[in-house]
Amino acid sequence: LSPVCLGSLRRAASINAEYMGQKAKMQKHMSWIAKIMQLYETSNVRHGLMMIGPAGGGKTVAIRMLIAALEKVILKKHVEVRMNPKAITAQEMFGENDVVSGEWTDGVFSSIWSKYNDISKNQVTWIVWPLV
Repeated sequence: LSPVCLGSLRRAASINAEYMGQKAKMQKHMSWIAKIMQLYETSNVRHGLMMIGPAGGGKTVAIRMLIAALEKVILKKHVEVRMNPKAITAQEMFGENDVVSGEWTDGVFSSIWSKYNDISKNQVTWIVWPLV
């Protein structure tokens, strides 16, 4: 992700929290905005990250609020792609090498990565897979 003005991002996250809070009957708390800012800062220094917590703890909402805030601040489309890792084997997920022919077969994740890791699309892609 490109660096953005943290103040602008915090304001956009706060506005989104108000809007999404009204929609989902949630309250806006500054600690929630701080968590969204931490998620942004972590995503800037890591290639991948995990959000861990109980069902209904707000993991999905936090990601979606950050995406919405970033779209407003950097004016670039953000796409969230979801996949279910429990529905497939590790080889189907990441790909595998055929032991006889030595040929590589891409997995679902590899295919998604190839499809969305295209700079000409001018978008940011978030590949999300729930582990619950």
